[in-house]
Amino acid sequence: MTSVSITRRAAVLTAVFSIMGKSSGSAASAPTLVTERLTLKGQPLELKRYGAASRGKRPTVLLLHGSKGLDANYQAYDRYACDLAGANIDTLLFTYFQPGELKAINEAQNASSREVEYARSVDRWVSLVRSVASMAREHENSSGSVGLLGFSLGGFVGVAAASDPMFSVLTVFYAGLPTFYTRRIDHLPPLLDIHGDADRSVSLSQGSKLVETAKRLGGVAELVVFRNEGHGFDLDLSNRDAFNARQRAIAFTAQWLR
Repeated sequence: MTSVSITRRAAVLTAVFSIMGKSSGSAASAPTLVTERLTLKGQPLELKRYGAASRGKRPTVLLLHGSKGLDANYQAYDRYACDLAGANIDTLLFTYFQPGELKAINEAQNASSREVEYARSVDRWVSLVRSVASMAREHENSSGSVGLLGFSLGGFVGVAAASDPMFSVLTVFYAGLPTFYTRRIDHLPPLLDIHGDADRSVSLSQGSKLVETAKRLGGVAELVVFRNEGHGFDLDLSNRDAFNARQRAIAFTAQWLR
């Protein structure tokens, strides 16, 4: 069992949020947001827990941000977390970066330099993600099922972490196989990769190779491609394709967490 020191801070927000399902026209109850400040494996961690409004045991998803960090696209990540909670899935939002890592990644001169930075930290990132997942499974409201939703770098980290069989599902946006992760990946849970065919940061071919690898390992895997969309297209909340991509991601995740 992971040793965790938890300090809870004010942070139960209940008012004014509705999630509209365009297919049904119905609104779900507002999620409960709790901010926890933890020390996990000696590392300070701020964890935002979006709790589903329903009673009883629920699955949990860990949301893993991209290389620009949590704050750069916080509004979009918050949207995903709220929608997952609306689908009766508790969602945990946190940064796996340590202080200084974001700056080092941003200052890297090219893709090769960024991969060097990733390689320095990926083992710790994977360990942290797995520790948070183990902790989530022990929560009083947890059904024991846990999944990962990763974006870009977070998707690559999710692939590495999901080789642990505790994960029931892995949904990624514009990700591929993490070549900077040297440990063997011999298992993946049901996998969905959502990609734009105009992505110039993580090529569609990388997503295809990831899906092919997951199938070769004996798993269920699917690649959903959005035409003429580039990297991070789903983070633009005004983009119609972003709405469709988000719904596909949540539906797939919910399917395998039941």
